[in-house]
Amino acid sequence: MAALNQMPTCANPSCGKPSTFTCASCTMVTYCSNICEKSYLGKHKTECKNLLTRLFDRIGHTVQQVFQIFSEHTFDKDIVRVEELGYGVIAYDSRSVLNDPSNPLFYFPSHLFSDAGDRNAILCHGRSDEAMTCLQDIVSQMLQGVPCCEVREVQVQMRYASLAHIAPYTRTVDQNSFRSIEKAIYRISSSMTGTNWTIDPTGAANGINSGALTTQDYFNRFVKGDPQFHHFGYHKDFCRGIAGLPGFTGLKFKVVLLAQWRLKRAIKQWVQDSGISLHQLLRLPDEQFHNQQRSLYRTIRTSMVGFLESQEYRAVVLQARLDENPKSTNRRDS
Repeated sequence: MAALNQMPTCANPSCGKPSTFTCASCTMVTYCSNICEKSYLGKHKTECKNLLTRLFDRIGHTVQQVFQIFSEHTFDKDIVRVEELGYGVIAYDSRSVLNDPSNPLFYFPSHLFSDAGDRNAILCHGRSDEAMTCLQDIVSQMLQGVPCCEVREVQVQMRYASLAHIAPYTRTVDQNSFRSIEKAIYRISSSMTGTNWTIDPTGAANGINSGALTTQDYFNRFVKGDPQFHHFGYHKDFCRGIAGLPGFTGLKFKVVLLAQWRLKRAIKQWVQDSGISLHQLLRLPDEQFHNQQRSLYRTIRTSMVGFLESQEYRAVVLQARLDENPKSTNRRDS
């Protein structure tokens, strides 16, 4: 690990001295002095934009994968029956959050799919609000030192239906109702290049597996209608507000915030163990980046496993039931 913490050397190949600052545009190349920066500027200028693209692409891919791991171990259920319909599937678990065995699930279980694309699409389907809530802290840490002037959360209507149509209905539904879906994405404006980038944390649900795309490209290919722009942190603020409501109304949002806290704790532990911050992770050479990225994923997966059996989760579910029916205080939580 010591090698990862060594001070990088100057990008000027004729120098080799320890670096003291980074390129203000891409933040991926370092120099020891202004003299070396100027002497290397001609060559670096041609690669600077590509390096910035790679940086945002790394952010996007990491965010997508973190949320898929988060979803797999937060909302996956024990499935007892699956019904295939003309436009998709519905699934039933042995015990829903509301303790109603006949209640169909919206989230199809990952363990019933061998195809990674289908699994990721299903894990992310219709869950962009949760993604924006859970990932705000991660995105903030990754963007430290990145030359961006503004981050916005944007609500958009997707032009194409999701790859996996998961229907939470037990009756026939018009297929046309699944032709589009509303979701939330990040728009990041680069102050140095004037380029707007889009990161879609739940892009797998629509077959969008690119880490980051320019906003113009993303909107031209996938979005219809006018977007709604919100401040960075809007969805988390909304989630906190609804989570304060008693009973089943606020239960889902309480669970999301509770799981988000566990995710945040896992990332903090990884940073302490690895000695690398998230924004430093993005700037590692390719081999080191992928190795440390996998290490981060393992830490998150280990932390999220067993969430649905945790005392914290059971406590918020029990409290919601008591709020709905105070007379059930002495009823055993089955």
